[in-house]
Amino acid sequence: MSNAITEIQKSKCLLIFGYNAADSHPVVARHILKARANGAKIIVCDPRKIESARVADQWLGLKNGSNMALVNALAHVIIEENLYDKSYVENYTEGFTEFRKIVSGYAPEDLEGITGLKAADVRAAARTYANASEAMILWGMGVTQFGQATDVVRGLAGLALLTGNFGREGVGCGPVRGQNNVQGTCDMGMLPHQFPDYQSVEDPEIREKFEKAWGVKLSGTPGYRLTEVGHKADEGICKAFYVFGEDPAQTEADLAAMRETMRKLDLVIVQDIFMTQTAEFADIIFPATSWGEHEGVYSSADRGFQRFYKAVKPTGDVKPDWEIFSLLATKWVIQCRIIILKKFGMNFVNYVLIMLALLTKRWKVLKMFNGHVRQRIIQEHHSYSKAINLLRHQVKDS
Repeated sequence: MSNAITEIQKSKCLLIFGYNAADSHPVVARHILKARANGAKIIVCDPRKIESARVADQWLGLKNGSNMALVNALAHVIIEENLYDKSYVENYTEGFTEFRKIVSGYAPEDLEGITGLKAADVRAAARTYANASEAMILWGMGVTQFGQATDVVRGLAGLALLTGNFGREGVGCGPVRGQNNVQGTCDMGMLPHQFPDYQSVEDPEIREKFEKAWGVKLSGTPGYRLTEVGHKADEGICKAFYVFGEDPAQTEADLAAMRETMRKLDLVIVQDIFMTQTAEFADIIFPATSWGEHEGVYSSADRGFQRFYKAVKPTGDVKPDWEIFSLLATKWVIQCRIIILKKFGMNFVNYVLIMLALLTKRWKVLKMFNGHVRQRIIQEHHSYSKAINLLRHQVKDS
C-alpha cells in the first residue's frame, strides 16, 4: 500500500474495487465506516452488493470479467472531461500521450453491453473520484485473482496518477493482502523474479551484490510461477516440489491436473502443521510449528509490523519453518547466518535492522507506516538513531 490503513478514514473519497472488507478485513472495514462518518464519498465496484456497497454512495455492479473495461472507462471520463491533474501528470508521470490514446476508445456509452453499467453512472463515479481533494483506491482478491489482474492494477494506479492522488495523507492505492504476512514474505524476496526489497533478479548489478553477500552464483532467469510449475513438471523440467504452508492439491483451480502432476514428480516434500491433501502425495513430511508455537513478525499490507510471541511450547518432533530450512541448508553444506548488506541502500538495511529489533524482547512497540518509522522504546534507548547504531554493533559482533 502507498498509504497507511489508518489514513483510510481521512480520505474524502474511497473507490473500492473487487474488495469485500467486511468479510476479509474487519479492521479495514471499520476504517471505511469511519471515513463514511467523516463525510467521505464511497464508490463500490463489485458484481455483488457486498456490505461496503450497502453503505456506499454509489454501487457499480459490473459484470464478471469486465474489470479492465470499467477502469479504462473511468480514465476515459477523467481525461475527456478535463478532470485530471495536469500539473501532476506533467511533472510526475510518463507515457500520458500513449495512455490517452488507449483509453480514448473506452467511452462508457460504448461499453454498456460489456460492463452492464449505465454510462451516466460510470461518469458520475469518475467525477466523484476525480473531484475529491483526497481520494484513495482499495482493491482486493476480486481484482488480483483474475487473468487481467496485472493490467487492472496498472489501470487503477493510473487513475491515482491522473488525479495526483499520491504522496499525501488520505490518498493513494491500497492493495490489501489475501493472507497474513504475504506482505512480509514478498518484502523478503519470496518471489520468483525478485530478490529482497523487490530488486530484480535480471539486473546484473543487483545480482552481483547478492552474489557477493551470499557467496554463491545466482541465476539471472526468473523462477517459475505457481501457474507454470505444473506444466514444467509435465514437461520433465521440474522434478520435485518442496511445499510449505500451502496445499496446492486442494486449492489450485485445476485440482485434477495438479494432483496428476504431483503423482509424476520424483520427489515431494511437504512441511506443514496438518496432514493436508498435498501431504498425502509427499515422500517426506516435515512437521512444523503452528503460529502459537513460535515467535516472529507479521508485516501488514501498509508495512505495519505486528510482533507475536510463543503461546505454548511445541510438543513432539516439530520445529519452526526457519529452523527446518537452516538444518537442511547445513546438511547441504551451506553456511546460514544473518548478513547485513551494507551496499543495498539504507531502505533495505534499515528494514533488516528493524526486523532484528522486532525479534528482540527489549522493545515492545515499533511501527512503520509509509516507510517512516515511528517508535517508542520502552527501556534504555530513546531514539531511532541510537537503536540503529546499537543494532549495527550487535550484528557486527555476531
